Amino acid sequence: MPYPCPRYTDGPDAESYIHAFMSTRQANHSTQRLTAVEFTLSLDGPATRWYSRHDPGEFTTFQDVCTQFLELFHREVPKRELL
Repeated sequence: MPYPCPRYTDGPDAESYIHAFMSTRQANHSTQRLTAVEFTLSLDGPATRWYSRHDPGEFTTFQDVCTQFLELFHREVPKRELL
């Protein structure tokens, strides 16, 4: 049974989102290599607009897109706010 991939909608903790995305992705496709394209298809709202401003092929690896994504969207959030 496939698990639905989470969507990032400008939540407070981008780092936790990446972890949830990778866990769900691994549960669905454990033998296939993770690509930057798959991750960017899971973005919504401001994150989608951010990605659409980049040239096609600018992010060649999953790590490239994650690094840029975290620089722009991650902020430290108190645990109380996450609850």
